[in-house]
Amino acid sequence: MLPGHKSTLDGQLMEPWMDWFRNASSYSVIIPFLLGWFTFRRHDWSQRMVFYLVALSLVTELVLVIYRLIIEQLEITGNNLPLLHLFTWAQTVLLLLAYRSVFREAGKLSWLKWILGGFTGLVIINALFIDGVFNFNTTVRTTQSVLMLSVIFYYFYQLLQKLQIDRLEREPLFWISAVLTIYFSGNFIVFLMTDVLKNDALTFWSVYSVHSILNIIVNLVYGVAFWVRSGKKLQANVG
Repeated sequence: MLPGHKSTLDGQLMEPWMDWFRNASSYSVIIPFLLGWFTFRRHDWSQRMVFYLVALSLVTELVLVIYRLIIEQLEITGNNLPLLHLFTWAQTVLLLLAYRSVFREAGKLSWLKWILGGFTGLVIINALFIDGVFNFNTTVRTTQSVLMLSVIFYYFYQLLQKLQIDRLEREPLFWISAVLTIYFSGNFIVFLMTDVLKNDALTFWSVYSVHSILNIIVNLVYGVAFWVRSGKKLQANVG
């Protein structure tokens, strides 16, 4: 999801390559959605949580297209940043739930509940008192990257400790974790630079195009994660 969705930058036309990556990032979500839809019945718990995220991303992109058409037709100004706050929260919650089995097997399920509650509180406080609901949620997006990388590294640690999986290429959560490591590592740098670059629109969008590229990569690998078979039973109980 991209903030703003404007075709101009302070009166300057957006560079064609920026617009291409922005559009490719938005449309790339269709690929994992279709693959996830056709393979949904054999998904394990982690795959289903990520599929719900992909479905949410697709709906969000459709809402943004409608929003952009409306403001263009009415010739008014506005931004989609309040929606970005909500999407960031939902994205993080669904990804954390995808790692529920990791916390449960380690006997640390209470950690997950505290992390979910703490992050929800941060999103609310940030929207009301720090970045503001109509501004880019730099604080939350940076925190999200650090949080998710910590959870992913904990998953890899548990994987190395137990060594119970013979074929990693058939493990959906491994594919998800591998691509999210790249995704959140890159996004951490992008979001960290947001406040520094926000006064230079052209440079900001040049750097933010990295996020578009990462989004394309993560969507393609999500498709792979939906396609592989884990052999694990779905743990549908969240409590």
